Amino acid sequence: PRGTNVSEIDWINYANGYHTNNYALRTLTNKEGCVKAADTGDDCLWLAKRLLRQFTVVIDQACFDESMEALSKMLNLTYNKRDPVWHSHPPARERIGYDDVYDFLVRRNRKDIELYEWSKSISIVNCSALPRLKDGRANGTL
Repeated sequence: PRGTNVSEIDWINYANGYHTNNYALRTLTNKEGCVKAADTGDDCLWLAKRLLRQFTVVIDQACFDESMEALSKMLNLTYNKRDPVWHSHPPARERIGYDDVYDFLVRRNRKDIELYEWSKSISIVNCSALPRLKDGRANGTL
């Protein structure tokens, strides 16, 4: 939910929705019964990892521009960065404002979170190795 005055019940309804149930795993595996919220098993995670290993390029959205630049170089193309409209967001726990809802979302999506953390290891750019600006944006060129 968007906005600063979102009630806890609205957050709870959102947290129990279809789109907050291991979205990446559900999209990558497309296997009936694989994603089971907090009960999603390692087999589902393994299927998603197996598919991602077959990709030529994996991009970490944390450093999208740097990744697009690296991909462009790989393809011998020119990447023209746009002047982004950058705005930082407070951490998710702070944005949600209800620790019980945040903790529920983390438990519910733990396999999705695990997949994202693993995918950083095969990303075209190691975002964590890039210097950061004070507002958290990556400040690197390849």
